[in-house]
Amino acid sequence: MGALFVAFSCLCDSLWVMEDLRFIYSLAVLLSGLVFYLGGRTIVRIFGRRKNLKIRRQEVLSKFLLFLSIVLAALLLVVIWGFKIKNIWIFATSFLGLFGIALFASWSLLSNIVSSFILFFTVPFHIGDVVEIRESDVLLVGVVEDLSLFYIFLRMDDNKVVIIPNNVALQRVIVRHSRKNAPH
Repeated sequence: MGALFVAFSCLCDSLWVMEDLRFIYSLAVLLSGLVFYLGGRTIVRIFGRRKNLKIRRQEVLSKFLLFLSIVLAALLLVVIWGFKIKNIWIFATSFLGLFGIALFASWSLLSNIVSSFILFFTVPFHIGDVVEIRESDVLLVGVVEDLSLFYIFLRMDDNKVVIIPNNVALQRVIVRHSRKNAPH
């Protein structure tokens, strides 16, 4: 029984030496990324409560922290496992070049995404507000039902939902009413 333990111990020792502790470093990076994400999410929740930040905004910030944690962990794992930076750089520039061409081809999508971030941080209106937006010769009056990455959803008096692209909302004059002063 003792000989089996010694053999197993020698095998484990040789694996540790062979891998230069990369497994331990990788585990440390993954655990650090998890702690970074969970700690950041907790800070976002505490900050959100103190500043009366809407739950939806807290969720968006938490998703951004998750993305950031994954990217940082992936970069550190690449360094730990010794991938050649030149090969990664070639892949990254090729990917970014294709991504840039795709974004240029879909300029309105990029415009809507940027507009959603502007609306997110400037907060000209909230979900539940009654707003007026003039589109050409039509005056749209409705309750803001939802704000997404690409669209604003307005519920009209006749219960129809009008979907307005975020970039259009930034280019138009928007009048926000309190619910009791809303036009009918």
